[in-house]
Amino acid sequence: MLSSATLNTIAEQLHTAGWCAVDDALPKLAAHRLAAHAIALPDAVLHRAGVGRAAQRQTLDTLRRDTIVWLEPNNPADAPDQLWLGAMAQLQAHLNQHLFLGLKAYEAHYARYATGAFYGRHVDAFKGQSNRFISTVYYLNADWPSDANCGGELLLYGGLEPKQHPTHIAPMMGRLVVFLSEGTAHEVLPALRTRHSIAGWFRRGSS
Repeated sequence: MLSSATLNTIAEQLHTAGWCAVDDALPKLAAHRLAAHAIALPDAVLHRAGVGRAAQRQTLDTLRRDTIVWLEPNNPADAPDQLWLGAMAQLQAHLNQHLFLGLKAYEAHYARYATGAFYGRHVDAFKGQSNRFISTVYYLNADWPSDANCGGELLLYGGLEPKQHPTHIAPMMGRLVVFLSEGTAHEVLPALRTRHSIAGWFRRGSS
């Protein structure tokens, strides 16, 4: 599902900058199928996202207010979840082959940001902890403008060289953002209309 050009761009920019954003990462039909599935997910299957893991997991309204549901790797082969997980399996193999990262597992969830929802500045993995290594965000928002009129932008503060001023990335349909999890601070600004995405993480160990 990911073209050779897209795979090569991601690998090169991860190596040189520690992050990248690729538009139209998947074919349009695949992107719209995933978007339709995400939008159709009933509120009842979504749950408030938390912070921390295992016994330390908690919900904090002051940090994040999105709702999520995890993709299921055991769903039928023709399910939308498998479409995305198959594309990420491609990416995992390519990054392992070309950057020798030793990625062994991938996990992902659909994320829905209702009007006013946000995710404050945070990192997906702390230095010295070998857990999440590469983060991915794929956007599913048709007709989303490239400016800040609808909010919901991803603010990325780093990569290999942390920045004083963040890069603003609009959550436009089909855009894939990939970045190093360890130490890369980022946040999601409050959405001014409902915002959909798939957030995922490659790990060097089991999830």
